[in-house]
Amino acid sequence: MPFNFNQHFMKNLIILLNLFTFISCTENPEYYSLCDFEIVDKIDVHIQVRTNRDVFVEQSRKDNFKLLNIVVDASRGRKYIEQPYSYCLDQKTRHSEDFEVATAFSIQEWDDPNWMENTLAWLDKSFKDGAI
Repeated sequence: MPFNFNQHFMKNLIILLNLFTFISCTENPEYYSLCDFEIVDKIDVHIQVRTNRDVFVEQSRKDNFKLLNIVVDASRGRKYIEQPYSYCLDQKTRHSEDFEVATAFSIQEWDDPNWMENTLAWLDKSFKDGAI
């Protein structure tokens, strides 16, 4: 029977990976290891969800993550804040246990005489919606 290098290599690689996994699970218990990944509570504090799809939130839940989506002002005007905010609010409404939203306001219209009034109204609405 001829020697099959690929098969031999893969077998040794699998053994080596299992050994590393075992070692990582028996390390100093003072620190987290790879084995703790599924049981440790985690928070991702800067995500940017721009979709109504649930895939990311569902995977985060499986991986024991809580999410904080920070709406960002890219200095392009209020409509560029309102659209991502609407996605965030939708996710927060459907996944209130796992998803939080930090709102923002635009500085694009800074020189507009109604800027402060409009900005405060936007923030009041956002906070009433449940944003932080």
